[in-house]
Amino acid sequence: MKHKGEIPRQPRRDRLLREHVHDPYKTRLKLPEPTVCPQCGAVFHEGRWHWAPRPSPAHEELCQACHRMNDATRRAS
Repeated sequence: MKHKGEIPRQPRRDRLLREHVHDPYKTRLKLPEPTVCPQCGAVFHEGRWHWAPRPSPAHEELCQACHRMNDATRRAS
């Protein structure tokens, strides 16, 4: 109900807009299971990297954390 002398409300224009997050280290495709990181030994199982015993038949792929650390050390030197 509008009251006499009330100013009509305008839609808010200061909403926070979510930007697209670009992560260059995120893998685009799902890794085959099980996959092991050759550098740190983490195991990719059920969509996540875990600290688990290394399975005997496993694919090898560098995990995102090791990839970031390798890039950081290259930039620092």
